Amino acid sequence: MQTASNDGTQNIYEGFNFGGGAGLRFLFQKDSRSAVCVDISRGQCGSNGVFFGLNEVF
Repeated sequence: MQTASNDGTQNIYEGFNFGGGAGLRFLFQKDSRSAVCVDISRGQCGSNGVFFGLNEVF
């Protein structure tokens, strides 16, 4: 689950928390242009995440 704040009592518009990440895309079916996506992210306050996706690339 992703949230915009650390807890339920923090106002999400009190300030900025910066983050960044990187991702890889693998085209595995050339005819339909289907791709597997893997993204890794890291943010302030110890937050991080790994996201997977199966997408059609247009």
